Amino acid sequence: MEIRKACAEEISTLVDLIERIEGERKKAEKRASRINSKGKLILVIEDQTELIGYVGISKYDENKKARDYVDTSKFACLMWVGVEPDYRNRGLGSRLLIASEALAINWKKKGLWLECGEKRLLFYQGNGYQEMGHYDKLGKTKYVMAKEF
Repeated sequence: MEIRKACAEEISTLVDLIERIEGERKKAEKRASRINSKGKLILVIEDQTELIGYVGISKYDENKKARDYVDTSKFACLMWVGVEPDYRNRGLGSRLLIASEALAINWKKKGLWLECGEKRLLFYQGNGYQEMGHYDKLGKTKYVMAKEF
């Protein structure tokens, strides 16, 4: 299985993948449109020729709530990670995180930060991310996690 940068020619395939994982077409289209955004990148993992997972990473992200807990100017932002349900629990999400970390290092960043809900805490903690703080967002607790290199 290979991890690589997503390309514009496969945007419709990427939209379909994100929709299958996230369950929302508009969200999938918005996320996939970031393939060629300045300072943002989507990495995909494929099994032979089938896309089975993705991660979105941003060189810069100005999240005012997160800035209370981490210096977002010195950390790249992990925007989202997804793996097809049939391929979960095989370490693929962790491999996508490692590829994102390598990219952040290449960007001369101090580490990666992200925002997640309670359901994802154990996954990120198991990959070396620490809870930096939390806040309420639309009635749900969001956790700011970070991994310093």
